[in-house]
Amino acid sequence: MGVSHYEQEYGDTLRESLTVELGETVATYVMDGQILSPMVRDTLRKATNQCLAEREDFLRLLRQESGSLDAIANELNELEARVVEIGNRIDATETSAQLARIGEKLQRTEQRCTALANRRQKRIHSRENISLSGVDSASLSQYLYTDMETVTPALADIASCIETIRYLRIRCLH
Repeated sequence: MGVSHYEQEYGDTLRESLTVELGETVATYVMDGQILSPMVRDTLRKATNQCLAEREDFLRLLRQESGSLDAIANELNELEARVVEIGNRIDATETSAQLARIGEKLQRTEQRCTALANRRQKRIHSRENISLSGVDSASLSQYLYTDMETVTPALADIASCIETIRYLRIRCLH
């Protein structure tokens, strides 16, 4: 970490990184101390172990989030394919009884989408807050998805599918 190009590579100084990761006291002892005394070494080791534990917890949360998103994507892809298939039948349908059956299928599909959204919402609200040095207390969604159009992309995709279903259900009524 004490290489000349550290600041250029990481966008901050070694002191700043140590302060964020290990705290100001430890950073000061490491950067300003002449000798790495046993007390400073033990403090550094404890702070480093705490950082490692936080990283492991964070990695576990990221894996859970990834698994949740994979499950949502698989089910939503199936539902969207079903919506397209059902929607394609509307124009070729000639009787109101057939349109009513299509509407019922769309309603069941909408219920499945709503259940999927409820499961995702429950997952978002039940997950742990992140505790990572250098990261404020923002929720995991805000931390992960802040650069996206929404901090709840899976819910937004489900809502879009529900919107399409409702549009098709209205078409069945005309």
